[in-house]
Amino acid sequence: MKVKIPVYQKTAMELERFFGPEGRIVTQFGGRARWSQAEMALTFNKAIHQQQSMLIEAPTGTGKTLAYLIPIALYLRSKPKQRFVIAVATKHLQAQIERDMEKFSREFPELKESAVLKGANNYLCLNRLKRAAVRSQYSSQVEAELRQLLINFDRLEKLPHGWREELPIKISDPTWAQVNGEGNCCKSLGGCYRRQARKLAEQAKIVVVNTDLLGYNLKYTGKPVPVAADAETLKPILILDEAHTLLSRLTEVESADVSIRTLEGAVHMLGRDTFDRPHLRTRLELVSQRLQRIRCGLEKGPEGQEIVKPDAPAGIACRELVSAIREIKGMATWLRKEAPNDEVAGDYREVESRLGFSEITLNSYLENKLPHYVMLLNRTLSPSGQAALNLELKPFDLEDSLNKLWGNFQQCTLISATLVGTSIPETKKTFNAPNWDTANFPSPFDYKKQMRVFLPPRGKSITESPAIAEEIKRIASITDGRVMALFTNYRQLQETQLLLQDWCAREAYQLHVQERNTSPEVLVGKYNREPRAIILGNHAMGTGVDIRIRALIITKIPFDQQTPYREARQKYLEGKKLNPFRDDTLPETVRRWKQWWGRLIREENQKGLLVMLDPKLLTASYSSYFLQSLPGGIKATHLDDPAYPLPTREQYVQWANEIPSPKRLEVEMAIA
Repeated sequence: MKVKIPVYQKTAMELERFFGPEGRIVTQFGGRARWSQAEMALTFNKAIHQQQSMLIEAPTGTGKTLAYLIPIALYLRSKPKQRFVIAVATKHLQAQIERDMEKFSREFPELKESAVLKGANNYLCLNRLKRAAVRSQYSSQVEAELRQLLINFDRLEKLPHGWREELPIKISDPTWAQVNGEGNCCKSLGGCYRRQARKLAEQAKIVVVNTDLLGYNLKYTGKPVPVAADAETLKPILILDEAHTLLSRLTEVESADVSIRTLEGAVHMLGRDTFDRPHLRTRLELVSQRLQRIRCGLEKGPEGQEIVKPDAPAGIACRELVSAIREIKGMATWLRKEAPNDEVAGDYREVESRLGFSEITLNSYLENKLPHYVMLLNRTLSPSGQAALNLELKPFDLEDSLNKLWGNFQQCTLISATLVGTSIPETKKTFNAPNWDTANFPSPFDYKKQMRVFLPPRGKSITESPAIAEEIKRIASITDGRVMALFTNYRQLQETQLLLQDWCAREAYQLHVQERNTSPEVLVGKYNREPRAIILGNHAMGTGVDIRIRALIITKIPFDQQTPYREARQKYLEGKKLNPFRDDTLPETVRRWKQWWGRLIREENQKGLLVMLDPKLLTASYSSYFLQSLPGGIKATHLDDPAYPLPTREQYVQWANEIPSPKRLEVEMAIA
């Protein structure tokens, strides 16, 4: 009797042939056979065939993307009606996944049935550009940039996706606000890249989104990605890459973030379609006046963040804000009913949904019906002295949100290089995944040979800016630059910058500094053009940044700074009989810590120095969690250990180029 082989086992044999030492990944694509990548592909393949959700920790260099893309392609061969959603944290990774799917689509044509979907404000709308060009109320810079876009109109019609980064010229944010696909951008599929992208996503078998868009889609439309009207109701399968960012992103998604400026923008957007409706224009003018009164009431107070209590003056002003939101939402409802087609009606419906959520949640908070939320008022003064006002209703508890997210998928796989915090049971609890399987794959890097680790000195403290600056100079002199120092305190980062400026100029090092609102990709781009450099970075440079450096200096354990929100959250957790530090702060910080030191080694032929300066690594009771998260078996010594000192510049060059042999060099460094 012929034994029937399960489908996943047949697929497993195909994966072994592809990822093996003599497999097509080597012979056809010039890649490397990695045992951990092959094992991850087999594990993921079995899970999707057996409908088992998973938590997977796969270190940097595993080749995670291909380890799930190839099994997805093979799965679609046997079940072509299934849909997959791949959610990632950054646009950069979205673009990388798209390149990988294109590269391997000849071998696996199923990967061609894919779409990359971003938020509406990432897309150019050619119809809005045409309308904007005939108006005259813009600044001279905006007018000049609009003319340049019109001159390049033929090129704009041929963009691959219509993303802002694809534009042939650089334009300012005010100009982009006039031509992007956000809101009720136009009434036609032709000429609007946003609408075209959504149409492609409706038909695609593999949809690549960012985590924020995934959350907002579920929140406002009830669907994780766009679905064609005649599509079958089979639930998609979710792969959530860079899953260590999920909790912070989901917190933002579940927050009701309302600014006076955003509401004023909504009034302006509705006004574009009410020029021939005098009664609506009158209502809009009255709402504008009300928003101005509310602004005056909320501006009274110091710059920074404060908790809004329902019966305090700020809470009373917020009650009037709820009434204003309700009025704006009512006008959006009226315009939706009068919309010329379903697509335009969908735009107004989205406005209704967003404002409706803000109205309901703000009002519920003010009536003390949301015990697991806190309302924060953020005041930020501009150079002119006017305050930018932002109200943020943030949740303490994500259990219901996670349940809702998982419930929209047939099964889910969470993947990250740093998924596990202090333990696997804690991680399952954190992600509300008690019955999920877990897998942890070894790193392809030989950290014992590729990384040297130095703990804080025992004889002195390197915590103040002058001492940190001197340590950066010492390390940079050894490695000829290519050093990144990560800070948790922006003030100290700026102080260190001032202390290094003159020295860097004398020694011909480029000093790149992470500004508050600068994208990490911008800093990486500058560094790649000038690699003999020193980078001073904040939290944003410690996660998801792919950069080739020779030394990484971590000035402090990356605990979040204490804020009114964190204080309120800690009280909430204490009320649930939990230990805020042990059950919440510590696991999340260990995940971030692993991300930070993971910036150092990005390739198998790379070597680097990891230098940690926080004295708490020597004295705090929790230090073992951070030290144990370092690569297994690696030797960590103190900066002032005479038996194992920092190498000289010559010794570093020899070690980095593996001349002489590692054992002989270790002896030489120990004797030096």
